[in-house]
Amino acid sequence: MKTTRHLFVALGMAAMMAQAPVAFAEEGEGEIDDRTYMGVLGGYIGADEDGRAPAYQYDDGYSVMLLLGSQKSERVNTEFSLTYSVLEGDRAGVQNAHDWQLTLGYDWLWFLDRDGWSPFGLLGLGATNEEREPDDHIHLTVNAGVGLLKVLNEHGTAFRTEARYLYHNDDNNGNDSPGDWRVALGFQTPLTAKPVELPPPPPPPPAPPADSDGDGVVDGIDECPGTIKGLKVDKVGCAIKQTFELKGVNFEFDKAELDANARRILDAALETLKGQPSMKVELAGHTDSTGPEAYNQGLSERRMNSVRDYLVENGANGDNLTAVGYGESQPIATNDTPEGRELNRRVEFRILSQ
Repeated sequence: MKTTRHLFVALGMAAMMAQAPVAFAEEGEGEIDDRTYMGVLGGYIGADEDGRAPAYQYDDGYSVMLLLGSQKSERVNTEFSLTYSVLEGDRAGVQNAHDWQLTLGYDWLWFLDRDGWSPFGLLGLGATNEEREPDDHIHLTVNAGVGLLKVLNEHGTAFRTEARYLYHNDDNNGNDSPGDWRVALGFQTPLTAKPVELPPPPPPPPAPPADSDGDGVVDGIDECPGTIKGLKVDKVGCAIKQTFELKGVNFEFDKAELDANARRILDAALETLKGQPSMKVELAGHTDSTGPEAYNQGLSERRMNSVRDYLVENGANGDNLTAVGYGESQPIATNDTPEGRELNRRVEFRILSQ
């Protein structure tokens, strides 16, 4: 009957302890150091004489506890422990008798605060393997107590002292189940270095001022947006007087019709004209010397008229555009090689005024 009663008491305390972390974890939202720590505590045991029959009574004893734990919330830690305990004394019929106990435990610690000397309460449950003459056995233990913790350095190494009441759910003592007192002190320390809180990264440098048309003049002061790449501009982004070759403006053989690539390049030139509407431009066409000179002259004129017509049809001011064909009269390379003739076949964008 006693064993059954003590077992129900122990299970009831274990159930309450199972709810403790949930209740405690709801309190506070402080910083949590969730590193695993290890500790060693040496203890003095005050043996319970009333809970043991004369044949099983001991004087005091000592203990060594190894623990492994971690912080679960602002106030709650949990720990596994392995405790080796020895009770000594002259009991009935045995001189210098010993009672060896090895206990595997699990504890909940609740801290009132974590500044300076930090007081805490604890509840725990364990299983003890007890060896003594004339028998050895395993029984359930429940413990409760209070303690103090003092962090000693930046790493988190701490001094710890505590007092526990150890209730043994054990009727193998010739009497009721005993309850011993254990006072212990020692140290605990985290197993890993404290995470270094890195400073926030510097803000990214401001983006450089936008230059949408790539003419070297930022949009904020560019008075002539949309300049075709390669044109020389003044300090406010407007094209100055110059001759600029529209490379890639090609025609089908012996025809004046624009191909798709030519229209794409002329679209860029059109943006230049729209961005600088006062600009006056001569569209100059050139051929190589293949074929009769008069024919080449007429072909270049027809082609430049096609260029002008395309630009005007798509929004350019026709009054500012002049189409001129020069035929083969202004070569820039020899006409004796294929490479030279290719260079001579060209369309030029001649800016006459801004």
